[in-house]
Amino acid sequence: MTGVVAYYTRTGKTRFVAQRLAKALGCRALEISDLKKRMGLIAYLKAARDARGKKRTEIEPKTIDTTGCDLICLGTPVWWSNPTPAMMTLLDNLDVKGKDVVIFGTADRSPERTIDILRKRVEEKGGTIVESFFCLKGSDEERMKVVEDFVDRFRKQSRLHF
Repeated sequence: MTGVVAYYTRTGKTRFVAQRLAKALGCRALEISDLKKRMGLIAYLKAARDARGKKRTEIEPKTIDTTGCDLICLGTPVWWSNPTPAMMTLLDNLDVKGKDVVIFGTADRSPERTIDILRKRVEEKGGTIVESFFCLKGSDEERMKVVEDFVDRFRKQSRLHF
């Protein structure tokens, strides 16, 4: 199986999950950088407002070559019940047509709306959501357990081989 785990992180929690997921699936992990300042309280509040307003931002890399990928995993923190502007920008630029996609999020509270927004956008672009999961507030050990449980469940139901 060939795949990629693309993610955006502000505090490192989503990076932690993404890197463990990539290792467990045998995929490469690729961090997306938001070129807009997002650290600090004021910047975070503006970022959350941007997410809620469904704004886009400048990112690096601008897209990912998904040629030959069997699986694309997209990970984002949840800001005010929305995916980050960086993840939405990546998804706008990403070729997911005919691809299997896994969505995951990290959140302090309910991320269902974020998963639904990303699911809708992936399907609009011709991708197929094969699974989603999220890690709620907790320790690294708790997040690791969520990843392990997801990978075990995914391996049992997936037509892809690891």
